[in-house]
Amino acid sequence: MSEVMDRLDNLENRVDLLEIIAKKAMSVV
Repeated sequence: MSEVMDRLDNLENRVDLLEIIAKKAMSVV
């Protein structure tokens, strides 16, 4: 069960990174 939670945490972290990159890209354009 903890393994699933770890994977979910990793997914959330990736989504956060994508949002940050998207915001930076928008501010650059």
